[in-house]
Amino acid sequence: MHKLFLIICFLTVTLPSNKNTTNNIDPEFILRSKIASLLSVPDIHFKKDTKVTIKFELNEKNKINVQYVLPKDEKIVKYVNTRLNNKKLKTSLDRRIFTVSILLKKTEDNW
Repeated sequence: MHKLFLIICFLTVTLPSNKNTTNNIDPEFILRSKIASLLSVPDIHFKKDTKVTIKFELNEKNKINVQYVLPKDEKIVKYVNTRLNNKKLKTSLDRRIFTVSILLKKTEDNW
């Protein structure tokens, strides 16, 4: 009987179906990853790596409303707005206003 108890305890601890690893992931990290994926594959060329800071809010329908973008480069602001505004974004965070910083990598011209 003691061996059976040990086997059951071992299986309970080690089986992956009993582990919920998604609870260990930081919701802020998930949010940044979603924003980065929406901004991936830029349709504009960057001469150097550019850190972009974006402040946005989520409305009651979880749609993104970009409030401001830094740096105030017209091309970058337009790019961010077209990629993010009115996109749905689910989050487990209670807040509605967020600020994220994303690094947009230098693009290579192959022309």
